[in-house]
Amino acid sequence: MMHHLWGDGVQLLVLPVDHQHNFFCIVENDAKDEGDSEKVQAGEHVAIYLDVSASMNHDEKGLYCAPNSEDHLASSIKKARNLLPPLVLAAIKRGTTVSLVPWNYKLHPAIDFTPAQFTDHETGELLDDETCLREVQRLTSDAVFRAKGGTNIEIALKDIAKQFEQLCTRVSAFVVWFITDGEETVYIKNTTTDEPDHIPTNPKDRLFKYFTEVESDGITQYQRAMVQRVHTCYLEAADHRCQLELHVCHLGEAHPAFLRALRDASDGHFHAVADVAALASEMRAAESGTNTVVTLMCGSLTHRAPAGVSDGAICARGVLPPQLADAAAAGRVAIRVPGATGERQLSNNSAEPLEAAVTAAVSAVLRMEQRLGGIMGELAGGARLTPAALTSKAEDLRRLRQAKVETIATLCRSVRAGTILQAYLEKVLESVEAQIDALTRLLEQYHVVEGAKYDSTTAQRNEFFKERDIQAIAAGLDSMRVRLGRGFVSQANLDRQVQRLVATHGPRARRMLNRVCLVAETECKIDGTSLLTLFIIEGDEHALARGALVKRLAKGNRLAEGLLEAKGTQVLFDEQLTHDADEHIRARVRVALSNVMMQNETLSSEMPFEELYPSGVVCRVHRKCRTDDLGDAQKRFIDLLSFSSFTDLIREHNTLPAALYTIGADQSVGLLFNAKELIYVVSGGAEETSFEYFRLFWRLAAKSDKERDPNGCVLVPGCFHKANFALPLAPEPLTCAVLTHLMPGLLSEFITGTPMAPLTATGNLYIGFLHAHMRTERITALDVQRIGELLATLTCWIRDPRTLPKPEEFYEMMHGLVTSQSISNADSPGKLRPEKALAYALADSVHPAAKKYSVLVAETLRRLSKLILVPSKLAATDRSRVSERLAQQQVLTRDYLRELVEKFTPPSDAAAGADPDIPVAALETAKQFAHLISHPEDSAAAVTFLRSHPHRARAACECLRDVVCTRVKAGLPAHAGWRAFQRHMFVWFAVATYPLEELLAHFASFRAPVAFEQHVANIVRLLEEEATQHFSNCITSWIEDGSEPVHAALCVDEKCESVKTRRCTASGKLASVIEEPLCGPVSECTALQLWRALSCVLGHWAWRGSASNCYGLHEVDWDVVRALKDPSLVDRGMLSQSQLAEFHAARDWRNAAYARWVTPKPEPVRLSDAHNFVAKCVPVALSGKPRLSVVFIGNVDAGKSTTLGHLVYKCGSVEKRVLDRYEADCIAVGKESHKYAWIMDRLRDERERGLTIMPSIWRVSAKNFQVDVIDCPGHRSFAKNMTVGVSMADVGCLVVSAAPNEFEAGIIRGGMTREEALVAYTQGVRQFIVLVNKMDTVKHDERRFHEISENVLGVLKQIGINTDYVPVVPISGWEGNGLTSAQVDMPWYHGFMRKVKSGGDPLGGFTLLDAFDACDVPARAVDFPLRIPVHRVFKIGGVGTVAVGRLWCTVNFVDVSGVTRFFFSELLLTAVRTQTQACGRLAPGSKVVIMPQNLACSVGTIEVHHNNMTDVVAGDAVGINLKNIALRDLDRGAVICDAAQPLRPVVSFVAQLIIVAHPGTIRAGCCSYVFSHTTSFACRIVKLLQKLSRTGQVLEEHPASVRNGDCCLAELAPRSGQPVALCPYAECPPLGRLLLQDGHMTVAVGVVKAITTAAEAAATKAKAPPVSSAPSKHWGNKKHR
Repeated sequence: MMHHLWGDGVQLLVLPVDHQHNFFCIVENDAKDEGDSEKVQAGEHVAIYLDVSASMNHDEKGLYCAPNSEDHLASSIKKARNLLPPLVLAAIKRGTTVSLVPWNYKLHPAIDFTPAQFTDHETGELLDDETCLREVQRLTSDAVFRAKGGTNIEIALKDIAKQFEQLCTRVSAFVVWFITDGEETVYIKNTTTDEPDHIPTNPKDRLFKYFTEVESDGITQYQRAMVQRVHTCYLEAADHRCQLELHVCHLGEAHPAFLRALRDASDGHFHAVADVAALASEMRAAESGTNTVVTLMCGSLTHRAPAGVSDGAICARGVLPPQLADAAAAGRVAIRVPGATGERQLSNNSAEPLEAAVTAAVSAVLRMEQRLGGIMGELAGGARLTPAALTSKAEDLRRLRQAKVETIATLCRSVRAGTILQAYLEKVLESVEAQIDALTRLLEQYHVVEGAKYDSTTAQRNEFFKERDIQAIAAGLDSMRVRLGRGFVSQANLDRQVQRLVATHGPRARRMLNRVCLVAETECKIDGTSLLTLFIIEGDEHALARGALVKRLAKGNRLAEGLLEAKGTQVLFDEQLTHDADEHIRARVRVALSNVMMQNETLSSEMPFEELYPSGVVCRVHRKCRTDDLGDAQKRFIDLLSFSSFTDLIREHNTLPAALYTIGADQSVGLLFNAKELIYVVSGGAEETSFEYFRLFWRLAAKSDKERDPNGCVLVPGCFHKANFALPLAPEPLTCAVLTHLMPGLLSEFITGTPMAPLTATGNLYIGFLHAHMRTERITALDVQRIGELLATLTCWIRDPRTLPKPEEFYEMMHGLVTSQSISNADSPGKLRPEKALAYALADSVHPAAKKYSVLVAETLRRLSKLILVPSKLAATDRSRVSERLAQQQVLTRDYLRELVEKFTPPSDAAAGADPDIPVAALETAKQFAHLISHPEDSAAAVTFLRSHPHRARAACECLRDVVCTRVKAGLPAHAGWRAFQRHMFVWFAVATYPLEELLAHFASFRAPVAFEQHVANIVRLLEEEATQHFSNCITSWIEDGSEPVHAALCVDEKCESVKTRRCTASGKLASVIEEPLCGPVSECTALQLWRALSCVLGHWAWRGSASNCYGLHEVDWDVVRALKDPSLVDRGMLSQSQLAEFHAARDWRNAAYARWVTPKPEPVRLSDAHNFVAKCVPVALSGKPRLSVVFIGNVDAGKSTTLGHLVYKCGSVEKRVLDRYEADCIAVGKESHKYAWIMDRLRDERERGLTIMPSIWRVSAKNFQVDVIDCPGHRSFAKNMTVGVSMADVGCLVVSAAPNEFEAGIIRGGMTREEALVAYTQGVRQFIVLVNKMDTVKHDERRFHEISENVLGVLKQIGINTDYVPVVPISGWEGNGLTSAQVDMPWYHGFMRKVKSGGDPLGGFTLLDAFDACDVPARAVDFPLRIPVHRVFKIGGVGTVAVGRLWCTVNFVDVSGVTRFFFSELLLTAVRTQTQACGRLAPGSKVVIMPQNLACSVGTIEVHHNNMTDVVAGDAVGINLKNIALRDLDRGAVICDAAQPLRPVVSFVAQLIIVAHPGTIRAGCCSYVFSHTTSFACRIVKLLQKLSRTGQVLEEHPASVRNGDCCLAELAPRSGQPVALCPYAECPPLGRLLLQDGHMTVAVGVVKAITTAAEAAATKAKAPPVSSAPSKHWGNKKHR
């Protein structure tokens, strides 16, 4: 009697066979999310102990392999390294943590691997296998550890015990892989110093006996101590219910006696292999072994059984003690699993007698394990091992494998599918298969191949196998025997994604398997019809309903009640469903109760179906059809092995007839869950059998049989061809209901090895098989039959409201396909063709076939041409992703389309136009292309365009033939080429022109679709006729609507001299063949089809932008070329701002594409020492006037250095003799206009290149101020230096050039005039002066001055500057006009008037000095801590280290109310509203600290403009002589601080940022460059904390990304990990302002809100809770990385 108990997500089977109570239980793992899906494996930890001693450099023959030699590949350490990546990856995919511990005579730092290391933080999924393996190889490479030193096994075993003691309470399984050469050479003599000493070899040594003398049990005292340590670990494992598995690879060196002692100490949980190859096999065998424990209990009786995770559930099997078996029969057993809070009760039970055939099959399966154990016992029983003995046992294994195949065939016939008994027997057979493979591998290590020569005399005199070999074989057998009858050994190795899905959807798939199909079939002989009704019921509800009925029928019948209460009573349940006159279902039930100890009883009843099964019905399908048609259908859809019709298969086995196929062996396991992939079918469809029969046979077939076939196919008994996939046939609603409610999960098993419910539409699996029959080279009647069946099955699936896609989604997709004339990759993936859309279009009966055909052809042409026409910027890695064959055919899109435009350009117009250099005709052709591509509805214009010139139609044909008939054909396999697709579409035309509803109606009434098959056969017959063998020259095809649909194909000859249009009707006749020469205009129909095909190729270019550069096809802009040839066009404003920038780049030799239209670049000037005179700086007399620092900024060539040099000269800071020397040198090198600039530009590179590189400072005297003028670079390449100079200023002087085009080049979007003004404002400059320079070049034009003034003031207003306080002064830096005296030749300029912050009368003036005097006096507060950011560092002989910087002072004279139009000015100023922040004073002898280096030193002397100072205050630019510090210890960006109140070193900080100019989105992890005061460093955005509004309100917490215009709060950290010198803006604004740049462009500005110091970071890390070693999404406790 077989007992089945269930309840609370648990099923238990108790099976008494051969005087043993075998049990099998399944515990559901109903995971609700990703975290729950890993609970069953959350307690496993894998530890790998790798011997890295010098002896591991030997190969398997004992020969030494030098580490750096070519022979090292054969060494043991190299082989072991190669095994580490797959072992680690397999554990990571299971969600397991792994620790690798290298050791020799001591332990090396451990290398930890956690799933979080290999997880994509954005998607949460594991990285691909290749990336993971590459990372593991990097962490375990030769650069991490090398094999050297002695071997001390004891220290490794001690560490294993230590680690296990720490983890045994937190994990349920601790797996150790111990890899060593087994030869111990040293030991730790002194435990305090850990110094190794060699194991003594001198018999007189007092420790010699301890290490080397073998005692009676075959091991030494030293080995016994290690064995005892292992035994202690296993005792602790038993106490904590933690499983400990030890796998040892000893490379043939360890003595078998020692290994056997270890195995005895570990209760058999010890597996030893002798070489690395065997270790790899052991890894695969243990991949899915037992890793947890299930406890069965009844009162005080308990039984613990090893269990494993299989198909998302915990499974266990074994033999129950008799008392527990009796309790199970009475339904009084509960089950407990690890991690559960309580016990799981089995509240329902049923008993069922076993038929003789079933009992025999079950007994045969269980006896197979006994036979396998007997083979192992004979080998390990101490008998003498000979080659003959091993050969005999190998033959026994072969016979056992053959018996297994025969047993599988018996089981498929006798055991009902979907039952727990079937699942149990499957698991036993899987374990037997794995154990046979393992034993075969063991014997192959010692087996001598038949025919091998050896000395027979020697063999007779000596044992062929030495005692050591015999012990090694016995040890290996012991390792395998421990797995027999307990636990599961499976070869399934799913990736992590599939494993999660198994855990999540496996229960759903199993619930589907437990469902029961009931069929009521009644024949009405009066009218020759039959009624069919299908019911699908939940398995639990079905069993409960039957049990309740038996109790109800037995009530009142004493004999029946007694039989039900007695033990051993068999209950046989027989029911028959019929239809009554009203077509209602009646159930006739007969229940037979039998017991050998009592009288038998039979109960019967008849009742309505709803009374028998009041609940649990998930589906009901009712059909009425002709009896003859039903009979024919039962003959067509039949299992040829059992001759069961489809109704019998549904009624008796809950399955369907299925066609057998072979699918590609390289199918991805993500196939069912990733819509981007479809099944590729190799062959098949000719044979049918039961789906369940093939599934069971394929699953249980020997792995070796699958490995011998390239596609993993098996030959099913009763069939003639091998297959690896069975596809259920369900072309009408009744069978489709069985498919949708019972079988979706099973279809995944052929690919994943596991039945599960796929996430995407299971119906999509039929698409690949449908296409396989449509694309065959010779379509047979069977192919046509399968096309109809599969199309009907797919259509029924789609129209079922319970499946995916939903019917409304499907029709919406088809409507979008027809209306938009395109197909997205998301709706129909595929690089070559839209496979899903091709099938879906056939399943759609709403939209006309002609429209769908055109869209499908166009989309396929678009995708194929995309493979040929690749982007202009094609990286080398992109080419590596395609085959070499395809890469040879690829061309750049820009080059190909540029040539195409030239071909379409009329030859007569090629030379038209005044300028022969300008391709006017080609530009006009490109303009017409762009118009037609952007207006696809204007078909009349496209036809006119192609017919306007005779050669255009020929050019279109040449282009299409080159792409689809030449390059695609040469680059892709034949089955993927354009010819194969056109044949496929011809078959598609044949199928689509038959009414779909008629086809479905035939199947729904169980009639054969003869008309459909005849219709398709008539059309596809044309494929065999010579007249239509034109697909190799076909460039496009379409369907013409009319009274009868017509298929038309446009073919072109090889020389592109003519085109032929071949038309075939839907009745299978060749209608016409029309040939047109390409030397003249083609017909309108031909022109229209040519353009539609050509637009698919042209559509790969954006056709946006300017027509003057052929929409990007040409490298040059021809309007710019015209301007280079005629500069007057620039003056007339004929160029846009972007063209103007390109014009200047070309003119300045920065764009090589325009080289032929510009004068050659002059040779660079090289200055000799004689012409590189640099005047010594003379001390500047200091006065008591307030100090003012003014920075000169602006675009390159704006004249900043010339203006400043002339100003310095006029103010008397430079003598006339010095200027005369500069002038003479400039004339000598041809730079006459640079004499004033050389005053400021003192570096050789600056003078040779003619631009400023480093900021320079001079002091001039104005009426009210002593002014420090700072000359900053204007070139974008030196923006970093410009930022440093700006950070030292109080006032910004923005210099713009009035010269033609120079002002426009700087003011355009992205120009340096805008950029430098923004940088100055961000760095705290709030007072601005605008200088309009080079007025002499525009003849002092007033209109030009006002034009520039308005534009510049508008830019400043956008930044946030109140322009009422900004004076605008026209000057000429070269002439000195307007610098120190009133302007000459500018009578229209009446001076400037500037408001005063204090509210007094406005200040005015004419000159630059007047503008300085009009500035507000910076307030200098000296009560704040000292802060001097270092600008430059020098080493001066006789003096020492000198640092140049400025005592910081910032003055926020900003009227916020006046600039509220600028969106971030308010945000930048909310932190501090005070008028002044100053940063102390400094005097010689002061004690200071350099941060963030934290170097203490003292101040020697202090100079201000070469004047020794005794005291300096905030605002002074000073040079400081620092004592006790070296030049190498100091760098720009460091901050000199007061020793009493130093700056805190910052390791991360929170900043409030405003994104001002970023091309995309900014996310966590983005990197940029930070500029603040004089420091700059690369940083990374750690995370985005908040998204803020323009008023500072929180809009979103932890946003995923931010973009232009957004304000956010973000945490940033230096990428180097070194501390930096920053300060919160509220404490010291100069050190709290920052800007982020990327590619010399400012992308964000902001302020520092909070900082994290190094000490705070260390304290936070120390307070963090310890990380468990169990698998998690966090990093483990790393000892080494």
